[in-house]
Amino acid sequence: MIRPSTFLPAFILFALITTVARAEPERRNNHTWDLLFIDKQNVEGKRTFAFSTPTTRWIYIGTRAKSWGGAFRVSVDDQSDILVFQDGESDTREAMRHLPAGDHTLTLHAGGTAKLYHMVVRSVPEILMHNLTDKPFDLTHEIHTELLERHVIPPINTFLVPRALVIGDHPLVPLFEKYRDSGRRWLAGYAAFGTPDVGGDSFSVDEALEFITGQEVVNSPLVHGTICDEFTGYNDVSYSNYAEAYRRLKASPEYRDKLFYIYVGNLYGNEPGRDLAASIVETGGLLAWERYLTTKSSESAAREHLDEVLTKQGQAYRDNCPGSIEHMAVCFGFFSRPGGHMANMYPGVNHKVYLDMQFHVVANDPVFKDVYGLMGYHSGYSDEETLRWMAHLFRHYGIEGRTDRATDDPYVSPHLVNGDFVDGLAGWMVDAAGENSVRAVTQEGLGFLQARDGKPQGDTAVVLTRSKNQPNRISQELQDLEPGRLYAFHMMVGDFGDLSNGQTAAVQVQFGKAVQLGDKSHSKTFHNPPHRKVPPYDGEETKAWWTYHRHLFRARSDTAKVTISDWAGLDNPGGPAGQEIVMNYIQVHPYFASE
Repeated sequence: MIRPSTFLPAFILFALITTVARAEPERRNNHTWDLLFIDKQNVEGKRTFAFSTPTTRWIYIGTRAKSWGGAFRVSVDDQSDILVFQDGESDTREAMRHLPAGDHTLTLHAGGTAKLYHMVVRSVPEILMHNLTDKPFDLTHEIHTELLERHVIPPINTFLVPRALVIGDHPLVPLFEKYRDSGRRWLAGYAAFGTPDVGGDSFSVDEALEFITGQEVVNSPLVHGTICDEFTGYNDVSYSNYAEAYRRLKASPEYRDKLFYIYVGNLYGNEPGRDLAASIVETGGLLAWERYLTTKSSESAAREHLDEVLTKQGQAYRDNCPGSIEHMAVCFGFFSRPGGHMANMYPGVNHKVYLDMQFHVVANDPVFKDVYGLMGYHSGYSDEETLRWMAHLFRHYGIEGRTDRATDDPYVSPHLVNGDFVDGLAGWMVDAAGENSVRAVTQEGLGFLQARDGKPQGDTAVVLTRSKNQPNRISQELQDLEPGRLYAFHMMVGDFGDLSNGQTAAVQVQFGKAVQLGDKSHSKTFHNPPHRKVPPYDGEETKAWWTYHRHLFRARSDTAKVTISDWAGLDNPGGPAGQEIVMNYIQVHPYFASE
């Protein structure tokens, strides 16, 4: 079960009888410290508490309080109010601010009387999301804004925003303006000068400077800085020239207050890469270390992979690039968008569990002690559930500083088997309308056209040939369900005879002994992107169209029979006889329902 978010401080200051109290930082995990906890206090007038931050980084303040007879205000270092409770308000609120290392003061000021139930101050990582505006593929713009404000914005202190938002040409400009002065950081992105690893020529320091300063977003007063995309680790002098350009920019009056962040692969393998990493450390920037990790077929294989690409390669950064871990945000790829990028190649694997495993390594492995940040890439390559789950992981590991896993669900869900028909029709009950009207197939490139990030997974499927007389049905008894819990059923469907047919193929999904939530279920069409070409489908002139189905249901017992039919209804075929409907990526996993 997913554990709820709560304030869980490592120590409590019970009796604060003077106006000043101190607390030494106490580590919760690799990137989060408890700095101060205030418990059960009545505040009248002004109270001041002291705390210190171990390094220059973010602090988090979370409190539950009630105010009456006047406003209750909270500030840090006598700056502007970070939290305000108006007269009569009782609520739980939180805020974050970026502070330099050293001693600081927390000031509480009650215009009348305030009841402080608890307050926690923590040192937390920089928590970055790319980006504020890109919409998960299964949401409308209206629901997207609601999701952002309720679930995504609260635990994140640094957002990347597109150029269109910075220049005011974006429908979410009002949302940006609403939160721009909330204490968060805002970064805009731009593509790196064409280094040889992406097909360009080597370039000089002056050319790098001219390129960077020529970017409109670099000079925008609406953002705190920029992030450059990307540096993979190619052994070329251009990387050293970029490094010198960043050093000169930070030494100049015009750009010394700007943040210069970069997306990186593994820079530690050659001198130009190490020089670039060193320049980011020296100038107070950030290395957004791209860890865009695809699922593996088993938990043991997944753990071995994480050991290689997180722990061992993180150690290589620590050994070869001094200070890099303290200036690094581990950038987790949470690709879950059909037709964009899909990191979850295997339908039996619970992708949310795999993401949790990645965060858990960074929070606990000694390699990542004092790591500066956590990051997610990116919201436009997501579905709504995975985006909310990423925000939950940010809170669980980054703000609450937890060392335990965010969920104890298994890596491979036990509910449905052979969802990709790798083993033919094994595990499925078949009610065929005619001879050979339900058959398992193998077709090279099917999974690639679905944008799964790896071959050849997805090239096996089932084909149902529609009859005019009665439907074909395949079914399976779902196992090990938890009564009362929500589950999500997913599958991909296409026209096997002609994937360029953009019409949604008629199918019906029913759940026995379970309650289907029709208002939470949907089907969305998508096509292969140009970077997923399989002749004749180039993703441009000729597109391979699919329909992605999601059905939510609530279990009423520990089993439920799912039945998939190639008719739209009991007496309605919904499509022409002889049409071949191909299906795979069929899966059932627990659904993450945010509080």
